[in-house]
Amino acid sequence: MSERARFVLVTDNIDFALADVFASRRTNAPAFVRITDDPMEVLALPHRCKVHPAIWTCTGRNRSGVELAWLERRRQGDLVFLTDEEMEKISAWRARRVGGTSLDVADNREAQTPPPSAVASYPLQQWT
Repeated sequence: MSERARFVLVTDNIDFALADVFASRRTNAPAFVRITDDPMEVLALPHRCKVHPAIWTCTGRNRSGVELAWLERRRQGDLVFLTDEEMEKISAWRARRVGGTSLDVADNREAQTPPPSAVASYPLQQWT
């Protein structure tokens, strides 16, 4: 990887998150993101770490270890969530990757991901 990761995405299913957010697989994942499902890595996220809203695939009351670590790390504070503009850039990057450059990112942003301002506030929203 020639490019350093610009932000971290925490998930309980790396393959799903890669496909959903980046239209990628592990073999062609973008270098500008670090995706993790490791609870210890989540707890060790540095001060002021830039993060994408978490992607969870499990539902119900049984939370995974990585989700519990994410909740604890969020409780500690000082994580920096991607801005709306950064989320739009990711959506536009994905659209170009799948050949949908005509996609109106601004109109479809809400359907793709919740706005970071909704996710960044505590208590946690369902999709984090």
